[in-house]
Amino acid sequence: MRFDIKFSNDEGKAVEFTTGRSSLWRAQDATQNFPNNPAKNARLTFAWGFFAARNAGKLAELGIDDPNMPVEDAIELLADTWDLNIDEAGAQAPLADTQSKSQ
Repeated sequence: MRFDIKFSNDEGKAVEFTTGRSSLWRAQDATQNFPNNPAKNARLTFAWGFFAARNAGKLAELGIDDPNMPVEDAIELLADTWDLNIDEAGAQAPLADTQSKSQ
């Protein structure tokens, strides 16, 4: 499974690339001890974007010069600077129901 990542800002700049699941797994590991509050899901999304951008070699384009920046600092920088959209790559239509009823 692949995902299309798009960071964009108010100046019309966009940084786009495709990533796999491993960046999501790293993000989940990195945010597991974050406070369980309404911001946790947004932080997870930006952590996913950070790890995906790091894997794709896009951090400098996003304003992160240090790839070893602490994840919490990186996601705050990204969240304050960029909008982030993550979609399943190539998803044109909803996935078929895998639990068909037998007749």
